[in-house]
Amino acid sequence: MKQKIENGFTLSELLVTLAIIGVVAAITIPQLMTGLQKKQAGPQLSRIVNQVEIGCQNLIQYENSKITDGSYINNLSAVPNLSVKKLAPFIGAAETDETVSTGDIRNYSALINPAFIPAAYADAPSSGLASGIDTEEGNAVVLRMLIDVNGSDKKPNAYGKDIFEFGLTNSCKMVPYGLKTYKTACVKGSVTDARACAARVVADGWKITY
Repeated sequence: MKQKIENGFTLSELLVTLAIIGVVAAITIPQLMTGLQKKQAGPQLSRIVNQVEIGCQNLIQYENSKITDGSYINNLSAVPNLSVKKLAPFIGAAETDETVSTGDIRNYSALINPAFIPAAYADAPSSGLASGIDTEEGNAVVLRMLIDVNGSDKKPNAYGKDIFEFGLTNSCKMVPYGLKTYKTACVKGSVTDARACAARVVADGWKITY
């Protein structure tokens, strides 16, 4: 009787195949995740910016509702005792009085969770804290904000990737950092100033194209 011979993979061949699959996965999965993060970051940033602008307006309306002498508040800096803590509940952020340096991203997780991070607060525009944020004349930046679109407890916690810098103006408009520089400082294949990518995202219709 003729014995039937079955062809199959040897153990060594299976191990080699699994090793190849592992290498390919290690290369492609991070790229896929990065692409997904880029796709999500723009729309998330748009929603947060819109939420801050509406919250700012609601704060002004709330303060006006308490006025009994007939006067009226028509800009953010006119809000009595304006502080980060006073604005936070209106933009969906935890209450905090803390401020941080824009140069230290590592410490953000101890501040506002999940998405709103006040970087510095200025009682007067002349403080110089609004450097790099260009606005219309007479519409000064009152509060400088860093927005972490995926929460401060998740990496990469880096400018241009999940952290974007904006200035909140007297008229409650969020103005991105880098309006005058993003065309050269944040372009595809060449990002020389990641902070300027905030303006690039806005200019590209809330998409990360770089």
